[in-house]
Amino acid sequence: MKLCSSCGKECRDTSTFCPFCGKKISSEDQDSFVGQIIDSKYLIEEVVGQGGMGKVYRARHIHMDTKVAVKILHPHLVSDSVAVERFRREARVALAVDHPNAIKVMDFGVSGRQTVYLVMEFLEGQSLRQIISQQGALPAARVVEIAQQICAALDSAHAKGIIHRDIKPDNVILINPNTPQEVIKVLDFSIAKLKTAEGAVLTQQGMVVGTPQYMSPEQGEGRELDHRSDIYSLGVILYELLTGHLPFKGSSPIALVLNHIHSLPKPLRELNPQVPPAIEAVVLKALAKKREDRQQSAKQLADELVTALSNPLPREDSLSSNPASIPPRVALESGGQKSISLTSKPLETYISAIVTTSPDKLKIVLYVVSVAIVMVLIVVVVWFVLS
Repeated sequence: MKLCSSCGKECRDTSTFCPFCGKKISSEDQDSFVGQIIDSKYLIEEVVGQGGMGKVYRARHIHMDTKVAVKILHPHLVSDSVAVERFRREARVALAVDHPNAIKVMDFGVSGRQTVYLVMEFLEGQSLRQIISQQGALPAARVVEIAQQICAALDSAHAKGIIHRDIKPDNVILINPNTPQEVIKVLDFSIAKLKTAEGAVLTQQGMVVGTPQYMSPEQGEGRELDHRSDIYSLGVILYELLTGHLPFKGSSPIALVLNHIHSLPKPLRELNPQVPPAIEAVVLKALAKKREDRQQSAKQLADELVTALSNPLPREDSLSSNPASIPPRVALESGGQKSISLTSKPLETYISAIVTTSPDKLKIVLYVVSVAIVMVLIVVVVWFVLS
């Protein structure tokens, strides 16, 4: 990224003219923070990432000679009180979570040149997004391993009244992946919902924040959120990890959000037959449209995944107790009271299942049979009289 010397705003490296002020960008224009020392402590060495709120740099604490990550608020947002408060809140939230699977924040400040910054542990690893791009669908056992650590971080945050609201593969980093020392970290609490002591929240009800591909139905509708919104978002990640595909697509962000609200996802096993049925049921439950039909905590989701991995066939009673968790193509129209697998069973077995699960259908069958008998008797009597 280049820094326009005329207006001070950041532009792409390939830009010839500043998209903000229209002035030509000099070849000498570059990131103004690289090589600088922030607050007499942090030497900025290199840009390693960026987002809508700021850039992340690899830096070094010059007094302790330790590597850190410094996130600096975009210069043009420094005058935005909401942006600054959101930045400050990210630090408070991360400190409040204080969990081995959540990124550790070490410092927050405003330097003399009005640079708003956040100092975090420097993580060297792979994002879940990179792993999906490189490997596609992962084995169920591997997905459960990853999910357990993500759930642990979320459960800790939820216990403190914190809702992440932007759970996605980009915000999950794997350190030392596929080794006994593997640690998974949940990042970026910048739009997390955290009530202040007065009970106010920074983001008002009706405002939609998050990433459309991983947004819960209630999040897309701008409704008041609770921790179960994060469970839905994690359900989307699990679906993607197991199949290599997102459950919903759309030609625009609005179309995508509407699909989250109204459409049903394809059963996972249609996309990847290797997914155990019990794992599929757990993930579809996490993707239920109504939050009361999902797992009620991140810990419950982790526990159900572990159980499903050791018992690959879903328990019939667990499915019938929650119709939202049953793949739509194997649920009866009667509300998912009983799942019938169309294998080589005798006809009377299916009739028995329908009779025991749907009295209304039994009445219809008996009525049709009675009418048929009456019609046959009439035909016999008429034939006998005429003959």
